[in-house]
Amino acid sequence: MRRAYNKGNWEKAKFHACKIISIPKEQQLARDVLIRSCWNQDDFPEVIRLNSLWENTFQALADRAENSLQTKKSSDYTLMNQAYNNGNWEKAKQHAFKIIETPGEQESARSIIIRSCWNQDDFPEVIRLNSLWGNTFQELSDKAEYSLQKKKSSDAKIHHPKTLAIHSSQPVPKDSNIEWN
Repeated sequence: MRRAYNKGNWEKAKFHACKIISIPKEQQLARDVLIRSCWNQDDFPEVIRLNSLWENTFQALADRAENSLQTKKSSDYTLMNQAYNNGNWEKAKQHAFKIIETPGEQESARSIIIRSCWNQDDFPEVIRLNSLWGNTFQELSDKAEYSLQKKKSSDAKIHHPKTLAIHSSQPVPKDSNIEWN
């Protein structure tokens, strides 16, 4: 275990630490190797989880992991916006997916993802994501449906979603059954 840890073979060190963690006199060393191996692999959520599991024995390391996580998330937010503004839609989506579970960033990340799909002409994905996220981006989804219909049939008369909305909001005459010559 020590040899693997000292050589930087974190997975092997964790494997051996798990084998001896149940031995009382080796438990502290095994815990130390486990949590530090996770730290060396940048697995900050696991560092925090192990610390809480072991009654905050490694609180200083867990605090540093929490800070690193926050820094990484704000870095991903910045990189996401930079990629989107530079027209690199795929990279913007990658960074957005990294922060989509962050409580304050979810709406922004979803917006970047769905707008990147729109910019890539991935209209089925725009529609799917809108329905998955509770129709938050309905206008964009309607435009995507319109674009898909337009691609499928070039000879049929297809109206833009705004035109359809205007038509549906217009009053209907009382005697709409009257036929005109």
